[in-house]
Amino acid sequence: MICNDGERADRAASARESVNAGGAPDHYKLFRAEAQWLDQGPVPGLVKGNVHRGALYTVSNPADPGSSETTGFLEAWTCPRGVEPPALNTPRGIEQQATPCTFIGSRTLTFRSPAVTFGPMLSTAHVSGVAVATDASGHQAPVRLRVDVSWRAAAPAEREAFVLHGEDENGNPVLHRVTHVTRDSTVSGRAGAIGLGDERSAVTTSEISTQQQTTRPA
Repeated sequence: MICNDGERADRAASARESVNAGGAPDHYKLFRAEAQWLDQGPVPGLVKGNVHRGALYTVSNPADPGSSETTGFLEAWTCPRGVEPPALNTPRGIEQQATPCTFIGSRTLTFRSPAVTFGPMLSTAHVSGVAVATDASGHQAPVRLRVDVSWRAAAPAEREAFVLHGEDENGNPVLHRVTHVTRDSTVSGRAGAIGLGDERSAVTTSEISTQQQTTRPA
């Protein structure tokens, strides 16, 4: 996996925050899975529009289950036939570009105690549970939907490692050695009425990954 300078800076900040939280642990390891999709056609009872972007993210910390999190979003658009909308909700922020599509609205997916598992060597991941889809504008009532999504690795692992210089809570210099391992994957399952990977819903991005960090005095 190749990161640009902005992504590396974001990861560095995330790594420093994770280390400084909860007493500066010497080592931690996070497991992640993410999927993004583009769904064609209506989704009755959930969002309006004829084209929908969606995503599901899960982060698991076996050493601190209370810090694990699963989230997602849905965007609704009305587009002319054959036209794809821009991706508004991305790690790099809102994409500003001209489009013949009309943005209808979005919903945020939140979970309470979903079942999340990861297979050995990042071979698989699975998320199941009930999500509350909350309208971002607050004009529509929340909707509950069943989510059951599986990832299966489809490519060899890619590894990236780097060292960050920082300070502990006492101002002493420390080194954070960070390692990311990522595997591209296929995705199947459902998010409410949306079937991932079927004829209507094309998965655009999916991967399983880990982030490890070890901290020691500089």
